[in-house]
Amino acid sequence: MFTKLLISLSIVILISACATHQEFVTNMNNWVGSDIEVFNKHIGQPNNTTKDCNNDTTYVYNFQKQDSEVLKKCDIFVKVDKCIIQKISWEGNNCKSYPSALK
Repeated sequence: MFTKLLISLSIVILISACATHQEFVTNMNNWVGSDIEVFNKHIGQPNNTTKDCNNDTTYVYNFQKQDSEVLKKCDIFVKVDKCIIQKISWEGNNCKSYPSALK
């Protein structure tokens, strides 16, 4: 009985975590084609910017918070050409919610 309950609970947690990550992915991908200044108004100013050999700018946003003994982190990389977002990528163990919630 306890084993079935534990398995069921694990499945529910896994599904909800996937759904939350999928919402994050959808939200981030919806910004492609938007103005970087509007993006910055929603999530804040970048922590860093870099330019590549094509003179495109990548804005880097670092979000982290301590939860118990685990550092939760999400770094977002936004490639921009002429103020328009071309591509968004991310890495970290906490890229699951909208960036403003990560602060």
